[in-house]
Order: sequence, then structure tokens, then C-alpha cells
Amino acid sequence: MHPLGKLSKKERKKLQDELVSKVEIEIQLNLEYMLLLVTATIIATLGILNNNSVVVIGAMIISPLFWPILGIVLAIITSKKRLIRKAFFSFIASFVITIFISAIVTFVFPIKTLTNEILIRTNPTLIDIIIALATSVIGVAAMYYPGISSSSTGVALSISLIPPLCVVGIGSALGNLEVFSNSLILFAGNVGAIIFAGVLTLFLLKFRPHKKEEVKTFRLGLFMSGVFLFFLSIPLGFYLYDTVQETNLKTDITNTLTTEIHQISSDIEIDDIRIQLPTNLEHEEIKITATVHVPGEINISSNRQNRIIQAIQTQTNNNVDLQINIIETLVIK
Repeated sequence: MHPLGKLSKKERKKLQDELVSKVEIEIQLNLEYMLLLVTATIIATLGILNNNSVVVIGAMIISPLFWPILGIVLAIITSKKRLIRKAFFSFIASFVITIFISAIVTFVFPIKTLTNEILIRTNPTLIDIIIALATSVIGVAAMYYPGISSSSTGVALSISLIPPLCVVGIGSALGNLEVFSNSLILFAGNVGAIIFAGVLTLFLLKFRPHKKEEVKTFRLGLFMSGVFLFFLSIPLGFYLYDTVQETNLKTDITNTLTTEIHQISSDIEIDDIRIQLPTNLEHEEIKITATVHVPGEINISSNRQNRIIQAIQTQTNNNVDLQINIIETLVIK
């Protein structure tokens, strides 16, 4: 493969036609595509419900969901109406099928709790958009450079596609509007980022439109995806701000609690600290549960626990509900 800058116009046209043909084949809703999509959805949904990230990654390897997105990217810059119709139809069909299958699996599967794999996809931020932008560059670059394997491309883009879309289905099955809406926002933001970065990357790689109609379509597609991405970035920016604030608050609580407990005795071991922040910090309490291992000769009195609560409330300016689970340990000397 010659460097792109040294390709002749004829060679570049041939490469473009080959890419279009490849994408048109990959986005066909045939038995192979449907088998990969359904299987990847089932695996990803079970992995998310079972809080198993390894299983979710396995689903990313086989998911074909990135091909319709790449088809839309390629259609925008080539202005091929047939390709945009096929890619868009394939994307919508994949979108509906994935949500439907993940919802069915959730109904059947006995675990109904909100696992960490679910929660991390119900708090979308600008960081997720940046990840999607980066993975889109990888996906488009893989079209040109044979050194980047197609499996790497699929995994990279599926990180931003298959898991959040499965969580949309999980949220609908559980009747949880927050899970449904937030994961849908994350998925939409990722799709917008992938399309925007994909079109821009193709342009920078000199895969550019030449006819007036192609230039017009390219500019419109880039503009629309950019506007879509911009408006989605506004709520995602607020989500990011809230996430940073919550992280800082939890860190302050953990540090204060740890300091106060170790002031009683450095021999006390803190096993686990769980912090539940309320929706409204001004009117609701922060719930904290701590599990500590305390040598038998040391006593954490109720007065001492009240002092710990007071210290945390002073640090956070919020009311606190603290529960300390004490496990007595025997020290053999």
C-alpha cells in the first residue's frame, strides 16, 4: 500500500470504489450480519447484567454495529444516495433489534439490580465523546491501512456503540427512565462523534469530494453532525461537571472518615467505605456505610462516632447518616 499522499487520482478513485463496495457488503442485513448482531447483543447484555466487563469486551469483538456507522460516514463524503439509504436502514434496523433483544434478555435473566456496568453508562460526560472521537479516527484509518486489523476497528468502535445501546434495552425492560434516557444520550453522542470525526478524518486523508454535489453533501453532513455534537455536548458538559463535583465530595468524605478513625487507633483497618449521595444534597442526608476491623481492646464509642459524623458534616456542609460495621479482630502477639 502506497502512502496516501503519493496515490494518483486514478489510484485514489479505485481505493474509494473498493471501500464503498466493502462497506456495502458489510452492511447487508443477511444471515451472517444478523447472527453476529444478535449474538453480540445477548453476550453484551448478560455481561452488563452480571457486571462482567470481560464478557462485554467479548461482545465487542463480534459486534457488526460499527459498519452502518462507517457506511453513513462514507456516504456523506462520497454523496452516494444508494449507500446512505442502505447504511441508514441498516443502522436503524440494528438499533431496534439490539434494544429489543437486550430487553428480552433482561426480562428472562433473574438479575435486576443496577450493576456497575449499567451505572457507568448512565452517567455520560464529555469524556465519552472524546473517546468516541478517538475511536472513530481508528476506524476510518483502518479503511486505509492494512496494518490496523478489522477486529481492532470493531472493538474500538463497539466500545462506544454496543454496550450503551444494550443498556437502553435494559432500562426499557426494567422500566427505569433514567437508565433508558441517559444511556440513549450516551449512544446518540457517541454516534454523532463517530460520524463527525469519521468524515473529518476522511477529508484529512485526502479522501475528498470533487463534484459540486459531493462537496455540498460533504459540507452539509459535516455541519449537521457538528451541530448535533455541539448541542449534545451541552448536557454532557453539565454531567461531567456534576461527576467531578461528586468525585471530589466522595474523596473528601473518605479522607475525613479515614483520618478520624485512625485518630482512634492506627491499628484499625478500614475494609470498605460506601457513599451514597442523594439527588438533593440540600434536603437529604448523605448515607455512608463503613466496615472496619477493630482489635478487641479498642472501642469505638457512640460519642466517638458522633464526632466522626460532625467532622464529615463540617467538611461537606451536609447532613450525614453514618453506619459503621465493626468487626472485632483478635491480635496474637
